[in-house]
Amino acid sequence: MNRETDLEALLAEAADPAAAQKIIELLHGRTQALQQASDELRIELALLQRAGSVVGADAQRLQTELRDLRSLASRAALDPDTFALLAADGVGVHLPMPAPMEQMLQLEPPSSGSLRDLQPLSITASTRLGSLLALTSGFHLHLFGGLGLPLSEDWRWPRARRGPATLARGERFETMCAIDEFAPPKHVLVVTRSGWCRALPWTVVENLAAGGAVFNPADRGDTPVWIGPCVDGDVLLVTRLGRYVRFPVAALAAAGEHGVALESDDDVATAVVVPAGKADTCAVHFIGVDGAHFAIAPQGLEANKRAGGKTRALTRNWLAQSCAVAERKDAVAIFAASGEVCISTLRSVPVAARPADVRPLNIVGQRLLGAVFFGA
Repeated sequence: MNRETDLEALLAEAADPAAAQKIIELLHGRTQALQQASDELRIELALLQRAGSVVGADAQRLQTELRDLRSLASRAALDPDTFALLAADGVGVHLPMPAPMEQMLQLEPPSSGSLRDLQPLSITASTRLGSLLALTSGFHLHLFGGLGLPLSEDWRWPRARRGPATLARGERFETMCAIDEFAPPKHVLVVTRSGWCRALPWTVVENLAAGGAVFNPADRGDTPVWIGPCVDGDVLLVTRLGRYVRFPVAALAAAGEHGVALESDDDVATAVVVPAGKADTCAVHFIGVDGAHFAIAPQGLEANKRAGGKTRALTRNWLAQSCAVAERKDAVAIFAASGEVCISTLRSVPVAARPADVRPLNIVGQRLLGAVFFGA
């Protein structure tokens, strides 16, 4: 490339006002793209340095630099909202978060095989530069930056790649959530299929993730089904057969305990933390494995004073897949096994006063990979 000749050609074209405007717009776009790439590399470098052998003042300096960079990226619209997806084998991708409006999108499956092969597929609302906390079947915690997963603007799974979190032999990723490391939660709640629950202090989470140590549930053969941040409020466990139990986070033993007395043919499918003081503005939304959706006011879900109580019915002939606490202005993305992704707003979803009043809306009518709620 002859840079001098190229420059002369650009200057000659710039004599035309219309051409000059196009050249300026092109250069501005290129500058923005380079700035974004530069900021992402700076953040990735800070993350790598932080993950190395830095202690004391150096670690604090890097943390401050990373926080400032994230703030700068957010102000410059360089840290877009995404859906982060992580398959059982550790391959993952970011998808651009769509507008919270009624629409149908399509996730292209892997080049060989189907989307069903990715299960259990963890889906969480995040940002391109945010942090993700994943939990394996062997109860290893992995905390990693969102830059470790690629962004697929065209919603193609073949663009996915293996993230920075590595699996031990025989392990798979079971569940994941987004974490704000600059305003971390007081605790991270872990829930297993048998209903065992433990609220891990954030410092413990960081140490476990950094050191690679495991924490053991009551039953070594148990499997994680849900992980998420919690401060105060109530734990709501939802079983596969459409039953629930609710109790205060503060009631959990520090070393963990079983939060529910399950029926012999039932197990826990998902969970959520119902924040304290939001009963008037939020509802608890439930998504079934076939896309059936309903919502109940928090005050309509009876609570126990302690963990370990018997379950109560939500509704009949409904198998649980996901649940979340959301506001009416929010939306939900329901990922079907066929690749269809249904985006629905929550404004028109009726909120039942109690489980007996529930009338599920069948939104998708096919087997799901997962569902994720996100803000307007």
